[in-house]
Amino acid sequence: MKKALDEAEKKARVRDSKLEELINQAEVGLSADQQKTLLEILHRTTGDNYFIGKRKKKTDGVRFVQIIMDNYNYLSEIEYLTNAEKAFLMDLIPYVEFKTNIIIERSSDEEEVNSNSASPSYLARKLKRDRSKVSSMMNSLMKKGILAVAETGSTTEDGRICTSRTWF
Repeated sequence: MKKALDEAEKKARVRDSKLEELINQAEVGLSADQQKTLLEILHRTTGDNYFIGKRKKKTDGVRFVQIIMDNYNYLSEIEYLTNAEKAFLMDLIPYVEFKTNIIIERSSDEEEVNSNSASPSYLARKLKRDRSKVSSMMNSLMKKGILAVAETGSTTEDGRICTSRTWF
């Protein structure tokens, strides 16, 4: 029994020594293996799972949209879109859901997102345009392959179930 206790104490001292060495090296940076070892020690000690991450900056939460410039330039060169269609697409940007590209309703609180897909009536109200003109523009862009409508009941990669007339 005494021998087992001595062996356990020896292993604990070795582990503590390794941990202290890792902490001292943290001032100059840890290798990937050292980071993995440190996380493993934390997990075994606390039972919790940890990860190494960075703090978010205030600018990390800023919403944005990306446009593939070559595609946009090509559409402009061949005059595929009218100026009105280009302007309308720019007006739709705040209503495009991140990852799914579903055109959604946004609440008045910029951080909160309503899960409803946006209808032409909703967009007309928000964009202060005539509903029939918004509907006509959306259908025109759908015929050109710029906008699309999902089939009712289809599911996106993120698990969202599409209702009737879910616009992308």
